[in-house]
Parts: sequence; C-alpha cells; structure tokens
Amino acid sequence: MRFRLRPLRTGATHAAVAAALTVGLVAAGCSSNDSGSASPASSAAAGQSTLKVTIATSKGSLPGLPMIVAQEEGFFAKHGLDAELITSLRGGAAIMSALSSGSAQIVAQTVSAAAQAKQKGATDPVIASLSGGVPYVLVVGKKFASVPNATAGENGWQATIKALKGATISAAGPGTAFDVILKALFKQAGLSESDFANINIQHGGPEVAALKSGQVDASLVDIGNALSLVSDAGGRTVMDLAKQGPSWVTNQAWSGFLSSDKVLKAHPDLTEKFAGVMADVRKFYQDPANIKELHRIAVNVSGIPDHPDLDNALRQYVGLMLPAFSTAQVQTTIDFMVDSGQLKQTPQVKPADIVVASALSA
Repeated sequence: MRFRLRPLRTGATHAAVAAALTVGLVAAGCSSNDSGSASPASSAAAGQSTLKVTIATSKGSLPGLPMIVAQEEGFFAKHGLDAELITSLRGGAAIMSALSSGSAQIVAQTVSAAAQAKQKGATDPVIASLSGGVPYVLVVGKKFASVPNATAGENGWQATIKALKGATISAAGPGTAFDVILKALFKQAGLSESDFANINIQHGGPEVAALKSGQVDASLVDIGNALSLVSDAGGRTVMDLAKQGPSWVTNQAWSGFLSSDKVLKAHPDLTEKFAGVMADVRKFYQDPANIKELHRIAVNVSGIPDHPDLDNALRQYVGLMLPAFSTAQVQTTIDFMVDSGQLKQTPQVKPADIVVASALSA
C-alpha cells in the first residue's frame, strides 16, 4: 500500500503551511488522496481507530529514510496511523515551527531540540528514538588531502581536526547543531572557533560540485551522501563521528521523533502506535532479504544518489538505529549542551523530561 508524500513549497509562511495541511490529529475513517477525493483509511486490525497524522521528515538522506520506508511498506496503516509526510522543510527552526504551529504532529529532530524546548517552557518530548552517536562523517577535498584519518579513542581524532584549520566546511551553516559540534571539536583540539567557516550547501549535486570546485574544503554529511562526495568529487572520508571522537560525540543520544505535550494528551495512544511503526522499520532494515527493496526506496523515492556502495551504507546505518536511548546517552547530550552554552544550568533539564518512558532505558 502506498501513502501520500506531499512536499511544501519552499519559503511558505507558517500561516500558509497551516492552511495547506490538515491540522491536528483526528480519529478518522477516511482520508484525502492526492486528487482531493475521499478514500477509506485502512488498518491491519479490524475496528482499530485510525489517527490522521502529519510528519515532518526529510528526503535525500539516510536519517530521513525511515519514515519514507514506513510509508512505502504500509507500516503506518498497520499500526492505525493515516500518515502524510512533509519533506521540504529545511533547518531545525522550520521543523520545530511546524510542530509548535500544529502543521505537523510528529517531527524528525535532534534530542537537543527537545531539551531546548523544555528549558524554554515547552514540552516536545522524543516519543521514539532513531540514532545514537553523531551519525555523520567528515569528507575532505583536494586542498586538504593531507589531513590524517581519525583513529578510535578519546584523542585519536584531534590531529584530524587540527589539520582542518582554515577550512570552509559544508555543515548546514552557522548556528546549527552541526556548527556547535564543530566549534566544540575545534576548541577541544586546541584551535579557535573562528578557525573554520561553516556554510550551508544542499546535499547531493550542489555539494558534490562545491567540494570538487574547491568552494568548500570539507563536508559533514551522512554516510550515504558521503559516497558521491568520494567517487564524484574526489573526496576522502577522514572521520566517522559515531565511532571516532570524544565521548560526548560518540555517546550522544542524537536524533529521534518529537511530538508535543498537547498532541500526546489529546491522543494518548499515539506513542504506542508510532513505536510499533518504528519497530517494524528496524526489523525491515535488519532483514538482509529486504536490501533490494530498501535500495529502491532510497534511490527512487527518497532521492538518495545511487552508488555501488549504497547497500553497504544502508547496512552501516542499521547499526546506529536504536530501539531506545539509555539514560546515560541522553544525559551526555544534556551535559554537552550545558558545556557548549546551548542550555543553562537552571532550570535543570533531565532525561525523563525530554524522552518518554517507552523510549528511555536504564
């Protein structure tokens, strides 16, 4: 069964976004298809109530792929969700605005966003985990070809970062979560936060062209997008942040799916339904028999660039997908945010404040 995938127009105001989408979750027996006509909503269990939900995620990257897999494989309907995906929002601020405005009821986001929202007085908890560690890699271009590869261990990454002094890095631009991480890495390696420049280049073709031409010297990308940077732009992967770096990088609770306290109070079964979807997604990823279908969805539906090594990247990403975050992982994220100035020490934010119990282990 196939569901709707409807991108929003770039640059739409929040009011236009809200008008374009069905706002709020409703118990429904029918849903709207692409032509605007009504069609019956389905679920695996007869008599199971169906919640209509809008989810903000992304296309063209491995972190955004799980929701598209769930859509393609019918996992939403199986667990009583009539889901519509928003795939065109860019940046954490736009995604969180969709959640706060009611334009989306679930958003793919970093755990740090839930912590920041909590300290500002909002409760937008993580209702399902996605990945642990920082699931991105650093790829360097020809100008920085001499940068050494990072090695495992608390300090095995420092020579790599030191050799990037003066680099222009494509890492979503200033002020983003990636910018904060890079600044902390540079500072801990004995450099200054001003020893690199961070610019925002769209993944895929634009980023390949930028690295190949020397517009950027390095890129911080997921392992899927790194493939074309290596093969088409002559880049080289020098650091895997999920495996190499200080403990506050490798042990972070990184990303998951956030909802709002208002939505969860109105629909207390949403967390359980969505957890069922994510359990099926992880099982699908983990079954070797599904690699061909996973590859198809990644390339033909999500728009991830095809590559001979894409299947290996998909298998690697499975290892980063967690059924739950440990309390220690979430505390590592919170501690890093305090140390880097993203959170104040008071009012104190605790792991149980920002991750629901079902997505948090001891």
